[in-house]
Amino acid sequence: DYSTSVAIILGVSNGSSVFVCLFAAILVGIFKLYQQTVYRSALYQVLSALMLGTVQVVEVIFVKYQNAPETYHVAVAFLLLWVKVVSTVWVTVHVFCYAVRYKNLKKLEGIYVSTSLLIPVLIAIVPLTTHTYGLAGSWCWIQNWKHNCPTETLTLGIIEQFALWYGPSMLIIMGAMFLMVTMVITLLIRLHHRRRYEPVTRNDPNWKVLKQLLPLSAYPILYCIMDML
Repeated sequence: DYSTSVAIILGVSNGSSVFVCLFAAILVGIFKLYQQTVYRSALYQVLSALMLGTVQVVEVIFVKYQNAPETYHVAVAFLLLWVKVVSTVWVTVHVFCYAVRYKNLKKLEGIYVSTSLLIPVLIAIVPLTTHTYGLAGSWCWIQNWKHNCPTETLTLGIIEQFALWYGPSMLIIMGAMFLMVTMVITLLIRLHHRRRYEPVTRNDPNWKVLKQLLPLSAYPILYCIMDML
């Protein structure tokens, strides 16, 4: 009964996420916003959330894994989870570099996309090769028990949990929070300086680009809040 309740909650929440992300992606396509770097960066976030939500909905449907290989669902879910993480890191770095140093990283977009896909693959392969993927109630995760028996600890699984997810994700959260706080302080100081010593002009290209990039900071902030919860 508990597993069924969790499955329903996961299915509804992720289904809603899929619907919203799909709607947003369609709007970006209709209005051709993808032609601008800022909107493409936002679109990558939306697509990664869309893929993650879709996989988790499918995972809930196959909760007993009678119709599909267990390792397939586990690997895909874990891989796409890291796609979201890595893409969020890139957005954080991009906004920070421009807000603090006026350095636009749009030329690195190819690296941004490729690493957001390749790094998760490398991470997801590790538990698959060591056969430590397993069930965790209504979803899949790295096993910390042998044969799902709570009296038999699987040391390798525990090490992989912390080495491949808990440790890196906590470092990412702390790093993102540090960058966001530094960015906000820098912007406040810069705004104060400009108001006091320089006339603020509407034609300043740096400020125009910065105004476009700032909404992207919502992604790492929301990610940090949701991950901590």
